[in-house]
Amino acid sequence: MTDKATYDRLEKDVTAVKNDIAALTEQITEALNAFAGKPETAIRHFAEAARLDGRPPSANCLIGIGCAHFDAGRYEQAVLWKRKALQQQPGTAWINRTLSVSYARLGERTAALNSLAALQRYSPDLTIDQIVASIPFTRDFLDRVAEGLNDLGLSG
Repeated sequence: MTDKATYDRLEKDVTAVKNDIAALTEQITEALNAFAGKPETAIRHFAEAARLDGRPPSANCLIGIGCAHFDAGRYEQAVLWKRKALQQQPGTAWINRTLSVSYARLGERTAALNSLAALQRYSPDLTIDQIVASIPFTRDFLDRVAEGLNDLGLSG
């Protein structure tokens, strides 16, 4: 490689690293906003992270958007984004913790029970208390998750 070619390659690599760092920073910011009960801010940061990354949104990004919609009470949107995440990464069964409740809030009991069953196949002994302890969201968010899972028959 010539010096110019080496320089150009390195410059391209540095730009890619800068974009990766910026996208990661946005993802951290979006997660903090989602956890803090700021769903609209979280969604904006998720979109910005995806734009900076330049690739299709990761399953984690899609899950975050779904959780932000759940937090805002937009259960139809929560289902849409969480299903996209499951299509991208079918092994993320834990997403059913809130997906099942989203379905239930929409009156889709069969889908809610199927989602809960997928969660129970992933972790048969899981309880509501364990789920609530593992999700770092606001009290209102956690109360809705606990209530919904209880209504679906999951034990405390």
